[in-house]
Amino acid sequence: MRGNAMAILPVGSLEQHGPHLPVITDTASAEAAA
Repeated sequence: MRGNAMAILPVGSLEQHGPHLPVITDTASAEAAA
């Protein structure tokens, strides 16, 4: 491998934001930003 390689690992917290949102909300936001 030549040069520097970079990997983006989307990581989000896992918490409940109430009954109107799924538990995966933070992880999905982090993945969308990556």
